[in-house]
Amino acid sequence: MEILGIIAIVIGSGAFIWKAPRTVLMLGSVACLFWIVYFATLGQWNATLSSTVGLTSFLAGAFAPDRWMRRWVPLTWLLIIPITWWSYGGPADLFFYAGFVIKGSSLFLRDRPIMFRLAFCGGEANFLLFGLLAGAASTVAWSVIVIGMAVGSATYFHWRDRRRIATSTASPTS
Repeated sequence: MEILGIIAIVIGSGAFIWKAPRTVLMLGSVACLFWIVYFATLGQWNATLSSTVGLTSFLAGAFAPDRWMRRWVPLTWLLIIPITWWSYGGPADLFFYAGFVIKGSSLFLRDRPIMFRLAFCGGEANFLLFGLLAGAASTVAWSVIVIGMAVGSATYFHWRDRRRIATSTASPTS
């Protein structure tokens, strides 16, 4: 079963090699499908449900028109409350919920690749804390790798774009 989690991590974190947030979200949706199957086979129904809600958010971010997405994503924040409450209990749940809301908020930045990644990382940082407090090794592994890929790709795209701008505005030398 661990192979499903590994596939989800590879697809979800590997998605960040593409600059367009909508492409990242499409691939993130595929990763969510693997997480759903992974958690369902382990009988972790709270994680299965939260991954399912996350899948719908990613699909909305990837494909839905702005008007529809701006309604659906906040609704998922309400849907996740009972799942969070049903979760591990205690302070870990606060980090889980905060991570879900912050990561969901990144979808509102889907037209700004660098800002999308930074907001996504903010959500993942909360999931990392959740995983550490709850002893959820797959969450910790996922968060660390995704944060690394998102920050690395944001840095790469930022400097690549700056270099292109500098090159295109430089005056030619004779």
